[in-house]
Amino acid sequence: MQAYNSYNQLVESIEKIEECLEKYDFQQVSLLIVEVRQNIKLYTDSHESIELIRYRYYEIEARLAHWKGHYREALEFAESMFMAAFSMNNLKLQAEARYRTGTELERLGRYDDSIVKLNLALEYFLKKDDFKQIASMYVALGITIFSKGYYATSIEYYLLAIKYAQPGNYIEELAHAYMNMGVSKRFLGKYDESLDAFLVAQEIFEKLNHQPQIARVLNNIGLALSHKGAHDASLELFRKAISIDDEIGDRVNKANHLNNLGLTYEAKGEYDIALDYYLQSLSIDEELQDLPRLSISLNNIGSILATKGDYNEALEYYNRAIEINLSIEDKVGISFTYRNLGNLYFFMDSYEKSEEYYIMALRIDSELNDQLAIANSYNNLGNVKSAINQLDEAMDYFNLANKIIENSPDDLSYAAIFNNIGNIMFSNSMYNEAEEYYKKALDINTRLNDKVGQAMNYNNLASVNESRNNFDKAIEYYQKALLLDLNIHDKNTLITRYENLANAYFHKRDYEQAHAYYIKARDLALDGKMDKRLAQIYNRIGNTFLNENNFIDAMLAYKKSLQINQNLELDEAIAMNFFNMAIVFLKMEEYTNSIHKLQQARDLYEKLSLMDEWADCNYLIGITFYTQKEFTYALLYLSKAQDYLKSKGYPSKSVDDTIMEITKLINSESRR
Repeated sequence: MQAYNSYNQLVESIEKIEECLEKYDFQQVSLLIVEVRQNIKLYTDSHESIELIRYRYYEIEARLAHWKGHYREALEFAESMFMAAFSMNNLKLQAEARYRTGTELERLGRYDDSIVKLNLALEYFLKKDDFKQIASMYVALGITIFSKGYYATSIEYYLLAIKYAQPGNYIEELAHAYMNMGVSKRFLGKYDESLDAFLVAQEIFEKLNHQPQIARVLNNIGLALSHKGAHDASLELFRKAISIDDEIGDRVNKANHLNNLGLTYEAKGEYDIALDYYLQSLSIDEELQDLPRLSISLNNIGSILATKGDYNEALEYYNRAIEINLSIEDKVGISFTYRNLGNLYFFMDSYEKSEEYYIMALRIDSELNDQLAIANSYNNLGNVKSAINQLDEAMDYFNLANKIIENSPDDLSYAAIFNNIGNIMFSNSMYNEAEEYYKKALDINTRLNDKVGQAMNYNNLASVNESRNNFDKAIEYYQKALLLDLNIHDKNTLITRYENLANAYFHKRDYEQAHAYYIKARDLALDGKMDKRLAQIYNRIGNTFLNENNFIDAMLAYKKSLQINQNLELDEAIAMNFFNMAIVFLKMEEYTNSIHKLQQARDLYEKLSLMDEWADCNYLIGITFYTQKEFTYALLYLSKAQDYLKSKGYPSKSVDDTIMEITKLINSESRR
């Protein structure tokens, strides 16, 4: 360490670092601060000039820690700033320190504490008519209100910031107000208004040549465009932002922008590319030890692995994320990861475990008083109750979510609640009521120009009509959903749309059209290496050929499905393949092969404790033996099916009649 010869040398070093901060050159700050840290400890006396230097030093450390994502450390320095200002009895610096403290408290999820500190700072600056600082306070308050989930209310604060920034032409504060207002409008689904705000911010930041903020605003424009389905344009903007990050050495924001590249590729259904970007972001976060961002990257990787069906690997990433969240007491991050764990277990049909994590997330959301997060948790719990057919409890949760949303002009959340209530009605076969709620959701999403939401609503309206056997209307709605999704380029969703159209044509007995759409779905699944989906599609292609009495092609399709399912070790899907192959052999009058496949399917169903399917296999084996006039074997298998059906209280008339007929035939033969 180089010891400074004088107090003036310390001051000069502080000033040099502050110049670097003005240029947002945090890399140079990181190098210069090392000597200052050591030398400032040499000054143990207490007088106003040294306290002012200490204050400025603490501010540098707070900003540097914030830039690195070390928010707890930044908070400690912000509190030291306040103590230094207090010792000088400097009210202006105390207010600035409270502003810095409030900012760090927001990053740590301590929203109410943040609002208290920021309001104290605002009170001082209002008395002094310091319009520049007042504008900054309103932006900071808006960000905290936004983090609490009050998106529309946050806009009111940004408008106040604009009101105070405009008269004094405080253009940087103006730009921050517009940029954050754009973020709020994006979260409200008002993407065009969001873009207008971002463009104002971009123009100002470009005039200031403020490179870090130019990168951020490009990133925000990219996110808004991605939500509008303009994924290719958004990817170009993210890459421009990353180019700026590389120029100025901003590794923190580069990690964030790489993550957004991943999110956009994920939205396009290009999961392997998305995963690669997430891993690049993770590498930077690990290098910087930016723990909050590291948790986000781990969550994103977990989510994409869950989407790909790699549940165990996804769980590993979520567990790493929650370990970090807990270690830094990041309550917002803890809640977010708990929700993702709940989603994961929901996908795995582990509804009890899913509910457990959603409740844990709800507790933290309530503690943070994050209203929209609370509504989201109620919504998730409603989905769990709906999945386990506890529909009254599901409706209770959706109504709780609805009450919260009523107090917030968050139309996107309204649309989600209406959609979920529609799902409950649909599950209860209340098709008219379901249709009414789906149309309400569609009206909102149409007004917001939310293409993804509209496509989902059209898909649900199609399902209602398909359940009424109104196949033409169902196909019309599925086509509308498909038209929207073709512009969004989400492969996973496109596969679903093609399958849904194929299924509707299949039920309409238009097997040629069904086959054509199954082939479209197959080609996308092949391109995306989605083996599980591919196996399901081959199985459905087999069903189409079977109904056309094209037994050879049906068998080939079932075999392709079987091969994939065996590689993935999906026993239930394998059993279904065996069952379908048995039907083909039965129609081809290859009875021995049919019985063999049915026995394979039956044994797997028994292993999986799927006894309804086990009984179906026994029934068909019995019928096949009956067809071959093997009455003793027929009676043996049919009796197994009969015993099971009666034990469950299921109707068994057809089995009873067949057994009675076989018994008569056996008795008739024995009399001869």
